[in-house]
Amino acid sequence: MSTKTTRRGFVMTGGGAKGLYEAGVIHAFHLCGMEFDVITGSSIGAINAIAYAEYQYLKRQLSATIRDDPDQALEAMDAFVKEYHDTWRRLPDFQIIDDSDTGPLGMLKGDLLRFDISLPQIVRLVWWWTDPTENKWLRPAPRVWLSLVLLLKEAVERLGSGCEFLRIWGRSRRTQRSFLGIFLRSYLARFNLEHAIVPDEGSYRLQELFSAIVDPNRTLRDYADAGIDVRLTRANYRTGRLEISMYQSPVGFVRYLTGHAWHLEKNWNRIAPLGSSRLQMVGNPNAIGAAIASGRFPGVFAPFPIWQIYQLNKESLGPENELLNSILQGWMDKPQVEESLYTAYRTTHTEWSEQKAKRQWAQVFSAWRDSGILRQLFPHANDTYVDGGAIDNTPTNSAIDATREWANETGTSRRDVVLDLYTIFLDPPATPQIESHESEPALYEVVQRTLAIQSAAKLPSDAVVVRTINTFGQRAERLGQTADQLYSGLAALLDELHNDLPIEWTEEQKQAVMTAVQQRVVVGMGLAAEGGDDIRPALEKIKGSTDSTMSGRLPIHVEPVEIYPDTMPMGTLNFTKRLGFRDEDAVQMLTVGCYQALWTLRAHLERKQMECAQKGATLEATDLHALHLARKWMGFEDWPEDVAQRQSAWRCQRTACAYYNSVCHHGRSGH
Repeated sequence: MSTKTTRRGFVMTGGGAKGLYEAGVIHAFHLCGMEFDVITGSSIGAINAIAYAEYQYLKRQLSATIRDDPDQALEAMDAFVKEYHDTWRRLPDFQIIDDSDTGPLGMLKGDLLRFDISLPQIVRLVWWWTDPTENKWLRPAPRVWLSLVLLLKEAVERLGSGCEFLRIWGRSRRTQRSFLGIFLRSYLARFNLEHAIVPDEGSYRLQELFSAIVDPNRTLRDYADAGIDVRLTRANYRTGRLEISMYQSPVGFVRYLTGHAWHLEKNWNRIAPLGSSRLQMVGNPNAIGAAIASGRFPGVFAPFPIWQIYQLNKESLGPENELLNSILQGWMDKPQVEESLYTAYRTTHTEWSEQKAKRQWAQVFSAWRDSGILRQLFPHANDTYVDGGAIDNTPTNSAIDATREWANETGTSRRDVVLDLYTIFLDPPATPQIESHESEPALYEVVQRTLAIQSAAKLPSDAVVVRTINTFGQRAERLGQTADQLYSGLAALLDELHNDLPIEWTEEQKQAVMTAVQQRVVVGMGLAAEGGDDIRPALEKIKGSTDSTMSGRLPIHVEPVEIYPDTMPMGTLNFTKRLGFRDEDAVQMLTVGCYQALWTLRAHLERKQMECAQKGATLEATDLHALHLARKWMGFEDWPEDVAQRQSAWRCQRTACAYYNSVCHHGRSGH
């Protein structure tokens, strides 16, 4: 067996309608029986993360007899996956973005078409307005005056009256706010587009859409109780900080504050939204609410209030949300907050006496309660949230955090844990272009190519960080192993010195060796030998420090498994047919995601199997099971020698798949 415990993480990134590709990957994982310990997501990836968490939750409710039989388990959960895919394909029917002529966007379009001012006149005004000359107001060109009069006429008509125009002008002067900003807000309010392109009813339709597959009353604690740690990113509109929607108990919250409060307090004005400033809050979020909050793309959706994430308007909140509600109302000023947190604190320090625990707690709690910085950084009752992907669109950090916390809570050494991290990217990697005959590309071609490179390179940057951390971790582990060997060798040498085994030593030789060890090892490391010539207590300290570092301070080793699309037929905003949604493209997205995930999964597990064989070990049962199924569905045991033949050799064996006979490149259409 492998000497390390494998934990599995599943990361889904954001990309709007491109989330259909993630749905295809989920289908592949369904076929191979893949389950994950932690699932993270941002933006549309958060919604897909909840869908797969629900899949795993329902699967774990099946009887052991069904779960242990791959064929029975597949058939038992197949209806859920089909409904999930059908939900995605019905996306235009829900009119999340109402682009009809009678909807808000259609009415705005109709009003703008009646705008009686030409583009040249608008350009002339903009060019005049940005003129840095001080006397531009004194002698504007006659055509500028004409354009300005026409613009004012159109503005007054769209506000309904000249009085409204004057009111806005006066408000701008009183508040010293931009007249244009106040005007646009008043104008868009006529079409119910004051706060977002998608009004609140569109948001409710999105919740209704996914309520067909996820129980509306499901909470993240339900998943946690089933062994599924779900973490979704959200961006606090007030603070600009990245927060994590997750189930967090009072004990977990106390642990988090104990480990991070000092860092937030000291570096609050320098920390980036990423890293150790990803805030965790006590509470039990509603699953759909947490996903919707993470996907609130700025401008398209209005910010999502915190009370809806946790459903704080319900009478029965549960202990975690009752504590959260109290903290939101007044940080830690209420007595019940201190009482609840002390109970959690005492749970984490059972080895202390009651007197010592209360003494330590008084210092810790007063520091938290009296900190103005912590009070401002953590959520307030009126806080709202926008798309977590706007700050962190590769939430791999959340999966690593979850694994590290699991190791700490279970007492597992970090050196004994490997995190297989499956991450879906929604853009193909940037690849070299075939040399074009265009030696001097047009402006729009340069911009288009640059944006494509930027989009493709932005997401993998996080994976590069993971590999860098792994490199340092591996070097530290090798250093620790060397220190262990050094300790063992010195301990054996000391035994020989004291016991005269197996070599005969003179007293002068013994003293010389003891002095050399003491000077070069013990004193050199700033430790004092205890007990005269016996330096073993000092070596024990070195050994203890090394073991502590190796067990609890090394970074978690991560095996990144990156799943990329080779084609992306849909764009981010293709939510409706008018905006570009095509059912045939949606089906292609699903099938491409499925077969590329199978390809990547099999290649990863076969590489792991080879590495295990070299160490005289075997894959874990879960990985062996997934590898067996991947080979089964792909239709061949061994990869062809010729790389070019591998794609053509693959014939999917899942003939019951709804897309087998249609567009799938490895189904019937690919024969």
